[in-house]
Amino acid sequence: MQRYQERNGQVGQAKQGTLSVGQFLMISLGEPVSRQFMKVKYWGSFLILTAPLSY
Repeated sequence: MQRYQERNGQVGQAKQGTLSVGQFLMISLGEPVSRQFMKVKYWGSFLILTAPLSY
């Protein structure tokens, strides 16, 4: 595992953020919970984007 991280260290640093958070959620919580989280995230961003239009 350490070799893998060292080899892909630059790629990991470039993609740090949402990808690592998603991987962490999938590993720690399991797929169903992470899918629900993605749905919540999607609808949350959707509501944030459409909120100014409703005012």
